[in-house]
Amino acid sequence: MPQSTNDSSAAITYVDDCLYWGSDDAAEAWFEQALGQQLKIDFMGDLSFYLGAHYDWQVILDGRLCIHCLQEGHIHKMLDQHSMLDANAVDSPYRSGLPIDRVRHDGLDPSEKPLLVKAYQSIVGSLNWISLSTRPDITPVTSLLATYLHNPSPGHLTSAKHVLRYLKGSSGWGITYTQI
Repeated sequence: MPQSTNDSSAAITYVDDCLYWGSDDAAEAWFEQALGQQLKIDFMGDLSFYLGAHYDWQVILDGRLCIHCLQEGHIHKMLDQHSMLDANAVDSPYRSGLPIDRVRHDGLDPSEKPLLVKAYQSIVGSLNWISLSTRPDITPVTSLLATYLHNPSPGHLTSAKHVLRYLKGSSGWGITYTQI
């Protein structure tokens, strides 16, 4: 958040974390030196964890840089938060024969089921973060679940928890980027 000082020509901005990367070490060293002359910066080294995601950097046999991004820890935290650590894993984020858009609604007003609504919104919000960050394979099901955020039924919560069971069985999956 920008903070003003008594001097009207000066402004201070605090940024908690900033990431940068480049294709060559000399360019990164130049960037750190040039930025360090302008701002007080703590360079903390290579990125391994950021906003709940783990980054595994490797140089592959042909010399190109490869990064694998996954959120195994975040998935485990979600399972724990929703008492699902002992749940059985499943092979698909979709429940066979039970399309999300055909789950029967309970006819209740959201104010009559605040715990269900809160749990559902918590799961779907976390699924959205995971789908945007490292798991595009759950984006379609997350999008379907998100259409019921305002007034989910118990069946919708069961569908959302099914996706958590899928993530439990595939928590080591992520997305990989390889340098061109």
